[in-house]
Amino acid sequence: MKFVPFFLLLHFWLPASGQPFNSAVDLGYPLNHFRDMLVDNDTIVAFGLGFSNDSIPQQGLLLSKFDSSGHHLFSKMILDPQGAPLSIDYHWGKIAKTRSGGYIMTAAPTNRIATWLIKTDHD
Repeated sequence: MKFVPFFLLLHFWLPASGQPFNSAVDLGYPLNHFRDMLVDNDTIVAFGLGFSNDSIPQQGLLLSKFDSSGHHLFSKMILDPQGAPLSIDYHWGKIAKTRSGGYIMTAAPTNRIATWLIKTDHD
């Protein structure tokens, strides 16, 4: 019984002491989640999967930028023009910074033998 106040204190203290980026952000895309993140100066670039908001949902790549406090700056959904769902593997689904200041990432459609290498600009 003497541990009850300790557990109550622990229960309310942990969420208050967490980092601000631990909170969930609604990006407007259903079932979005990030697989890889990159810190670029004072921004965080996140790369993951999500579903489009079209009448026929399509799984695509989600590229998002956050400031150093975790506030959402923008998101971009990248879809396959042929309508195939895109996938990112944990082993090779990475994002990296290019010399030109942009970003490069990898993905693959799930229903055909292909690989995507996507390069974006810094914006």
